[in-house]
Amino acid sequence: MPAGAPTLQFPAGTELGGIKPGGRFFSMAQARAATVGTAVKVSYASRIPQIITGMQVRANVASKETAEAVMADAEANVLAMEGEMPYWTGELYDGFYVYHGNLTDDYLVATDVEHAPWVEFGSINNEPPRPFLIPAVEANKVKHYEATAKAMQRL
Repeated sequence: MPAGAPTLQFPAGTELGGIKPGGRFFSMAQARAATVGTAVKVSYASRIPQIITGMQVRANVASKETAEAVMADAEANVLAMEGEMPYWTGELYDGFYVYHGNLTDDYLVATDVEHAPWVEFGSINNEPPRPFLIPAVEANKVKHYEATAKAMQRL
């Protein structure tokens, strides 16, 4: 019997809708049409918990793959700016990491480099914005939606 298939539990020697103990309904319509006596207990093993767990696992895999792709693109974007930056230490390029968020249960791309926001959005000292993370997110957004949808279809 496949895992998660509807199961029947009833005392030995009884019948349920013409099915003897150890038997199985072949459709939900057949199960609904069966008559149940008062001494018979019918229980169904639901696949819903398995499906939910499978969705969470698959969504996490897609999230991690996307976060790693975003990080790689952000690093490439920063590396491409090497000649444009007034100073280059490589700290921003080396400062990206992917981590598993506690509240969102998603994988996130982050950096602890203090001047990262000033590079991304510009500064009050008239430094122009040099976006590196937002373009990386935008470049991978559609791929993430497609990967997540594809993963969910396999359940």
